[in-house]
Amino acid sequence: MIRKLSALASLAFLLLVTATAAPGTTPETGKVKILTYVPVADLILGDPPGLPLPRWFQRSVATTHLVGPPPTQFPPSPCRVHAFTWNQIVLTIPEPESASAASGSSDFQQAYNSLSVVLGLMAISQCNLEIVSDNTVNPARVLSVRPVP
Repeated sequence: MIRKLSALASLAFLLLVTATAAPGTTPETGKVKILTYVPVADLILGDPPGLPLPRWFQRSVATTHLVGPPPTQFPPSPCRVHAFTWNQIVLTIPEPESASAASGSSDFQQAYNSLSVVLGLMAISQCNLEIVSDNTVNPARVLSVRPVP
């Protein structure tokens, strides 16, 4: 119990310290290097180029998970394996027109949970994502996400 409380307190502190979302145009698209992923809160801490501090992104079941470009053979990278795994999982998610109805299904939930695991692995390897986000809220709400080289 104390570990959970200290983890939540640390997360709250990080949110306050890295609160960089400023009012701007929505949606915003950009390449982001994942620094950490908090699966309990479904938060991604990413480092967008050109910003002095990392930014928090909030992922949800409403987030559209897209297939990334085919991973290249070279240079060798763990991100290539993670992107390949991501793409294979995304192909199992129902089509967008039926995704809202399927979001309560066990197949959708399994795919969503599997993508959460891949996000954690991508964070360990500091892979890149292309995130389309709504930056009018903090943390920025993720509208769509896909792995990129």
